[in-house]
Amino acid sequence: MLTKKILVIPAVVGVLALGGAGLAAATGTTGAGSTGNAIYNCSATAYPGIDLAGCGLKNAHLADAHLLGANLTGANLTGANLYGAHLTGANLTAAHVDDAHLYGADLTAASLADAYLVDAYLADANLNYAYLYNADLAGANMTSATLGGANLNDADLGGANLSSASFSLNAGEIHVDLSNARVGNISVSTNVGSASLILSGSSSVSGTISTNVGALNLCSPAGLGLRVRSTESLASTNFSGAGLVRVGDAWQTPDYDTAANKADLSANTSVGSLTLNPAGGCK
Repeated sequence: MLTKKILVIPAVVGVLALGGAGLAAATGTTGAGSTGNAIYNCSATAYPGIDLAGCGLKNAHLADAHLLGANLTGANLTGANLYGAHLTGANLTAAHVDDAHLYGADLTAASLADAYLVDAYLADANLNYAYLYNADLAGANMTSATLGGANLNDADLGGANLSSASFSLNAGEIHVDLSNARVGNISVSTNVGSASLILSGSSSVSGTISTNVGALNLCSPAGLGLRVRSTESLASTNFSGAGLVRVGDAWQTPDYDTAANKADLSANTSVGSLTLNPAGGCK
């Protein structure tokens, strides 16, 4: 027997509206990672801390909704409108957020581990300190998204658009694998921490990488023309040992001028190290 979730609704903060034919548009089973209890027609006032775990909210209209700390574990938000939604600290573990519109949404410190975000629109979204472990972001539009301190370990970024995305870290570790992503311009900075960055060989990229009191490993695939303009202060680099040659004020691969795709980076390393193609790879 299917169980309907009954929600106690406090003072109105913003009504959760469902697209299409009202409640019928939300009908559906729980997403992956649910407890196995199918929840249908979950609807309520959207308010911080609300429990919508496992709810079918396909095509729901949640623009500017206040869902700070909400429990959306395993919820089906496919195609939902979450434009500018406030999702700081929300739990979207294993949620289905495919094709959802999240332009400008605030997902600071949100948990999106194992979430499905295929073709999601995340342009200008705030993903600082978001937990995106093993998330499926294939084809997602993350143009100008901020990902300071975000955990992207084992995330699938195949075909994702990360043009003008910004990654930063203060005290910790960050791993960014762009090998299958589309990247035009990127910024990566670490302060008292370590970072690894894997570049894509299938598209050109420009940007800045900086390390202050830390270590940054940079992996560049064969065939990608790489040029690095580097400044160091009490720091070490291995550009010469990694096969780059000095041309004017830059280090570059011998085939830079003829390469089909190029990476043109400015690097600033202070009291730390920048290692190109380390023996153990970028992990």
